[in-house]
Amino acid sequence: MAKSSVLERHESDGRIYEVVRAGRLVCLYTNGVLHTAFDEEQLISGRVWDLLALPGIVTEARRALVLGVAGGAALRQLLAFGRVERIDGVDLDGVNLDLGRRHFGLDDPRIRLHHADARDFVRKSRAKYDLILDDVFIDEGGEPERAIAFDSEWSSQLAAHLADDGVLVVNNASEREARSGALDEPRFLASFASVLSMTTSTASNVVFTLFRAAMSERALRMKAKTALGASAERLDLRVRTRAQR
Repeated sequence: MAKSSVLERHESDGRIYEVVRAGRLVCLYTNGVLHTAFDEEQLISGRVWDLLALPGIVTEARRALVLGVAGGAALRQLLAFGRVERIDGVDLDGVNLDLGRRHFGLDDPRIRLHHADARDFVRKSRAKYDLILDDVFIDEGGEPERAIAFDSEWSSQLAAHLADDGVLVVNNASEREARSGALDEPRFLASFASVLSMTTSTASNVVFTLFRAAMSERALRMKAKTALGASAERLDLRVRTRAQR
């Protein structure tokens, strides 16, 4: 096991941020909770961040909105394997954005970082996106949980900014969380041609992927293999079609 070292430690408003390196792996922790694990030489790692970026990669999204940046592993994957031309990354935590620029390569000119509340940004924006990634989490009792309930109001606001052939990605900390709010509403799900969920063996997260255009489990895997090349071998992907009752 690689020896770890703290690259930076920062305290702000009762929160402790640590950027830790273990071998090639660089991790971002907030109050002891892991928010990003990133390897510059092995961008696809078998972790949950792969699943957040994958839908935008396989659909060749050109314009992406990422709500909840943290260290930005998914942003770096979109840039490396996708066709993205611009990413708007929104995070309420300015420390995360600063650490992302210094330690995780988020100073790429294709990335525009916004220190803002995701709800305010979405409400004020007039832009349309090929990919919208909802990854807004808070730490509650040492465990991550969604910061914004995916209810009918929030889901409608996000869907209004999605391009006609776009994909909406919603990260959930658990299956219970994934089966709440609009993610369990047949009327909302029916507005998408395909609804898939993705999981890995390394985390409890359930990543909902809602495609405006049809996307099967088989097509997702085939497109992932093409887009990721040899890196696809490291992808830990369990995918299934969700019923649109």
